[in-house]
Amino acid sequence: MSGALQIGPLALPLSLLVLVGAAEAYVALGFTSVSDEPPGVGPLGGLIGLLTHAEQRRALHVLVLACDLPRVGAALLQRLAHEATDASALVIAQGEIQNPLLARYTVAEALAAARETLSAGQRSLQAVLKRLGDGAGVAVMALNAAEAATVDDWDTPEDMQK
Repeated sequence: MSGALQIGPLALPLSLLVLVGAAEAYVALGFTSVSDEPPGVGPLGGLIGLLTHAEQRRALHVLVLACDLPRVGAALLQRLAHEATDASALVIAQGEIQNPLLARYTVAEALAAARETLSAGQRSLQAVLKRLGDGAGVAVMALNAAEAATVDDWDTPEDMQK
């Protein structure tokens, strides 16, 4: 899929929707799929794979949205795309947690930090954020009550019934 990413009323010009990791079940949908780089290191491998793909396409930023957040809306994605654009990363605050899988990253800076994290023998996305915080910084985006209600993750079939 090329061109603009369109989600409801949301349009992010020149955006590409990319599935990261083992996405064989979704091949028929026609989306670009990117492998973890390297495989077997958890979400850090997925982030490095996505950032490497974005770097090859000469993208400046990526939005990261975990697949288990089915209720995130267009308005929240617009905020992620357009707020704190001078930061190396913009992450959503969920209580005391900074969610690295609902975030925007500056490609060059985040890729360097992610590779350094892996080279240091770490696999934590929080470690990537810590490295980015030492540079241009990590901005944290607080959510209003309506937005916070959309970022609950669904990990099991029972979560759908909540």
